[in-house]
Amino acid sequence: MAWSVKGNIQGPPGPVGPLNNLSDVNAPSPSNDDALRWDSATSKWISKAVSGGGGASGNIPIYIKSANYTFVAGDAGHNVAKSNTNGYTFTLNNSVFSAGDWLMVSNFGSSGNITIARGPGVTLYYTGSTMNSDKIVIPQGMAMIYMESASVGRISGIGVG
Repeated sequence: MAWSVKGNIQGPPGPVGPLNNLSDVNAPSPSNDDALRWDSATSKWISKAVSGGGGASGNIPIYIKSANYTFVAGDAGHNVAKSNTNGYTFTLNNSVFSAGDWLMVSNFGSSGNITIARGPGVTLYYTGSTMNSDKIVIPQGMAMIYMESASVGRISGIGVG
């Protein structure tokens, strides 16, 4: 399969223009539905599978947790949630996710908060703010975490503080 690009593409470090010269692309075996993402470590565009159900169906799989939990790479593109009345801590560790990964956190419970705790070396900003802190998702709240690097994330949502 070969990449075909129409028009210009946008991504770090800014407008790149048409992919006429593929020297900055490292995607030897792309698969259907893969996307190109900028890898700042290699200064190349790389092929990455689009995770989760965010494709044509719009279906985002939900992983229900009933205890404290540490996010894993497989949570990218998914909704990690709790549905009971207990409070839990979900921990976000450094280098679990890559730049461009995202996940949702939902508190379907009628009581009990979810604390999203930063592991060592993790910066978690509330979107639109420079505040770096652990966050709380209250009952019936929903948050989205977008990773801008392996150690820096941005969180926003309803019922997030």
